[in-house]
Amino acid sequence: ARNIRAGLEKPYEFLGLRKDGSTVPLRSSGKDMTYEGRQVRVAALRDLTERKQMEASLERKIRLEKKKTLEAFQANVRIFQLTEKVRAAYQSISQLAQSRRPEDLLGSAVSLLCDPAGMDYREAAVWVLRDAHLVLAVAQPPREEAVGVPAGGDHPLARALRGEAGAPPDPGGLLLPLQGQSGPSGVLEVRFHS
Repeated sequence: ARNIRAGLEKPYEFLGLRKDGSTVPLRSSGKDMTYEGRQVRVAALRDLTERKQMEASLERKIRLEKKKTLEAFQANVRIFQLTEKVRAAYQSISQLAQSRRPEDLLGSAVSLLCDPAGMDYREAAVWVLRDAHLVLAVAQPPREEAVGVPAGGDHPLARALRGEAGAPPDPGGLLLPLQGQSGPSGVLEVRFHS
């Protein structure tokens, strides 16, 4: 009514009320004119229900396509990053092969795992089996572990050594058993960037 009193001639949209109490989207366009000496308004109403449904459907499809596109882009970026890490790892293999002592080999491997040009893990450590205990051999960043972990115990490292399923020390980490020529020889512990 306000738009009519104001003489608004540009089309506008509003919600109409049906007899059953439900609403209906409408578009009104009107024009003031003189008819038989009286000022009158000629108006046309158009039901926009179908158009609004099509617009909502199209918006949902656009959002879904944007989401799919973003997910595909993120997956491609991750694949590229992994490909680059694999390339760097292949280059580092020759460096690892030059290690003469087992300690040097483990140190080089842990450095590669934490190197941003390598695997870029937040932390990496190698635990070796000595006298029925897992002892920290090398870690990056360096850390001190005063006591070895009994290989037969229930500690996550011991379960990993035996190849048993179990939770890693934290949700952002992974424990992998290392196999030697005569059986289990240690555990690789890595923690990821959050």
